[in-house]
Amino acid sequence: MKTGLLIIDPQLDFCHPYGKLSVSGAHQDMCRLSDWILRQSDTIDSIAVTLDSHQPNDVSHSKFWTNKEGKFPEPFTQITYNDVISGKWIPKFNPEVIIIYLKLLEKQGEYPHLIWPEHCITGSAGAAIYDILMVAIIKWSYHKGAWYKTFTKGEMPLTEHFGALRPQIFIEDINKEGNFNILELKKNTKINDNKSYLTGQEVIEWITTYDKIYIAGEAKSHCVASTIKQVMEIIPEQISKLVILEDCMSDVAELGHLGEPIFAKAKEMGAKFENSVTL
Repeated sequence: MKTGLLIIDPQLDFCHPYGKLSVSGAHQDMCRLSDWILRQSDTIDSIAVTLDSHQPNDVSHSKFWTNKEGKFPEPFTQITYNDVISGKWIPKFNPEVIIIYLKLLEKQGEYPHLIWPEHCITGSAGAAIYDILMVAIIKWSYHKGAWYKTFTKGEMPLTEHFGALRPQIFIEDINKEGNFNILELKKNTKINDNKSYLTGQEVIEWITTYDKIYIAGEAKSHCVASTIKQVMEIIPEQISKLVILEDCMSDVAELGHLGEPIFAKAKEMGAKFENSVTL
């Protein structure tokens, strides 16, 4: 049996107590996960890591938006389609695209649009794999004579990209709803969304390669839950091979309810839930 470990966004900005978007409990999660990797080095055949990666001018960052007084929204502010239509919040970049994005996001009904503290800026120290976990991955790599894989997500600045298999909204869907010229849309927004497709396909291919996939990472309520939801939607026949390491992930404070229905459905579909300490 070939076994893989998929670690979702184990980055300094999420895992360090002083990270830009620190998730309470994430440091301890990574300590437990690191210990588990070292104990299970013989049985883990592959490790794959997703890396959240954002531009400063990202739709989920405060300075992307202003109100009529020129003030930026505070972190964890929710912005709706109606907020933009009414002029309560004004996108500074590509407003016609953002209006369609929010409309599609609310129609999708997965996650409301929240403003996050600026985090995991591409190439910054906060975007790096958390040191404690990095040490364990390197030791596993030497022990196994193997390479770990990384999948970068979040590089499309006009949409959230929580899950590993796809962004929340593809720019092609924005194009269809708004009847834009897709070539002009990509040119004007300086976006090439083909990478989103490519990354998702790479993750799907990696998942289908292994007989058992352990999943850990941050945050449980958002990027981990979204990844599992996307597996259920895109490759549902793979859900029964997932083993969720429950003590190696934590929720964004007060937002755990967003992921709970997803984990409940995954359990119904055959995903397993384990504790790394006792496994």
